[in-house]
Amino acid sequence: KDSTKKREYNYKKGHPGGPGRPKDPPELVVLKMLTKTELELLMNTLLTKSKEELKAIKVHGTAIQMSMAAIILKSIEGGDHFRLQFFIERLLGKVPDKVEHDASDELIKALDRL
Repeated sequence: KDSTKKREYNYKKGHPGGPGRPKDPPELVVLKMLTKTELELLMNTLLTKSKEELKAIKVHGTAIQMSMAAIILKSIEGGDHFRLQFFIERLLGKVPDKVEHDASDELIKALDRL
């Protein structure tokens, strides 16, 4: 074999392996740029609106209002709970994962001494 030949791979430049993490929907990217206080105020306001009010905001609101109204409407109409979960986690914080164990008290005390 000639070791001076350049190897050819199936990988494309800028894509070092697998498909990577899926991109966020465009309307969520905009929301990530808001400060926490601005986002909380806007979310609290929009989450108390009726479906009809949200539809009007989606057409005639500011860019961020329209994006957020679209997210809420998609979660209502399409049953997309992940979009609504994004709002709730931004408002209330992510719920910590609960880890169950059944280690004995003696084992825990022994580990604490280490």
